[in-house]
Amino acid sequence: LRVGSWVEFQEDPEHKLRCKLAAVIKATGKYIFVNRTGMKILEKTRMGLAIEFRRDSIRLLDDALLFDRALESVIGNLRNLKGA
Repeated sequence: LRVGSWVEFQEDPEHKLRCKLAAVIKATGKYIFVNRTGMKILEKTRMGLAIEFRRDSIRLLDDALLFDRALESVIGNLRNLKGA
C-alpha cells in the first residue's frame, strides 16, 4: 500500500467508504486516509490495516478504472450541457 493508492473499506454490508492513502507517518505507524476533497476521514495503524485486509473488508481500487469512470462522468456532463 503506497501513498496515493485508492482503497475501499466495507464498513457494513450496505456501506462502502472510498478513500486515498494520503500519508504514512512512520514514527507513529499511522496511515492517514482522505476523501475526494482531501479531507482526513480515517486513520489506521499498520496492524489495523493488516486485520482489515485479512477480513476482506478493504480492497485496493484500480487507478485506471477510477480515471476512466471520472472521464466518462465529465464527458456525460458536457453532453448534458450541450443538449440543454
